[in-house]
Amino acid sequence: MLTVEDFRHLIDSTCLLEGPGGSFEAVLTECRETGPGSFTLLFTAAADAPAHQGSYLIEAAGLPAEPVFLVPVHVEAAVPGVRYQAVFNRLPG
Repeated sequence: MLTVEDFRHLIDSTCLLEGPGGSFEAVLTECRETGPGSFTLLFTAAADAPAHQGSYLIEAAGLPAEPVFLVPVHVEAAVPGVRYQAVFNRLPG
């Protein structure tokens, strides 16, 4: 099970994403804890990256390749590229 700690050290690192539309590189630009066991990730890829939501295999240094559901999101018009968000929610129980 992935945790926020798995990704914190990867902020500003380039990851390989493989999913709908092919493979491409993206930079992990944000890793934010949103509650106990819950967190979000924000990746930024080049403007020509596919803007498709779906399961992407994420390959990053120090992590095994893991499938994660990513959604393209609009964050800030001044930042070029396609931005993708992943949300991880851990419900108590």
